[in-house]
Amino acid sequence: MKLKVGSNKGNGTAAPGKSPGWLKTGAAAEKQMAEQAETQNAFGPLNEKRAKLAPEFWMKTGSTARITFLTGELSSDPDETGKMNYVAVNMHTMRHPKFPSRWDNYVCLKEEESGCPFCDSDNDPTWVAVFPILDHRVIEKKKGPKEQHVVRLYLAKSMTMKLLHLRANTLGGIQFHTFDLARTGDKAARVGDDIQHVGEVTLPQLKKKFPNHTLEFDEDWYLEALPFFTREEILQMGFKPEGEETQVAEAYNGGASSAPTDQDQQAPDPEIEDLPF
Repeated sequence: MKLKVGSNKGNGTAAPGKSPGWLKTGAAAEKQMAEQAETQNAFGPLNEKRAKLAPEFWMKTGSTARITFLTGELSSDPDETGKMNYVAVNMHTMRHPKFPSRWDNYVCLKEEESGCPFCDSDNDPTWVAVFPILDHRVIEKKKGPKEQHVVRLYLAKSMTMKLLHLRANTLGGIQFHTFDLARTGDKAARVGDDIQHVGEVTLPQLKKKFPNHTLEFDEDWYLEALPFFTREEILQMGFKPEGEETQVAEAYNGGASSAPTDQDQQAPDPEIEDLPF
């Protein structure tokens, strides 16, 4: 295709005789398309890997949610009276270099032999407590059916953990307890900063209501659910360590879920009709 360039009538973005930067022709156009295809092919397996991870729980500013914690029992060790059992992970929250509107979490690799490319760029990780929860919101999806009662990862930083410890000490743990959450501002924790107790359920009740859900969790489950990517995979995404700029999120407001809607109506079951969701 031959294009006449340089007229710029109605467009002052390029000098006379020169195409604007957003317009490619000939070999330049072919090069641009080939580079884009290469990027898409490279990201395909990594996107598939992230899609298989347990989805993370987050809330839009000003929204509310009802959740049930599936772990968080108090320790039975007499030396740890009043302390909760939970898994903690060191993580980085990073803006994706190829998709600037997207923020993702990554397990810190500084304990791995390869080292951590984020730490190499002076980005400090944060320890977070990891709780599998049931998210009782109805989530509208762009494609496919609505989601409700989904097992998600609730990632709690230090300030949120202070709230959870208060609830655990009052209730004797938070496992199988249901809470109403609110996120009151854009600087508030993305998992909510207002936590109000609603009620308690039992594991047999949950198994009956959700027979196809994973409701008990071992180390293998966490290893498959958490966002662990190798150094090679992280560099393949386009992150540049050792002094080249990468950015850490102060507050992660991203995610793919849309706002919740009214909950679906369900037929009552005499044994589980009193559940708080």
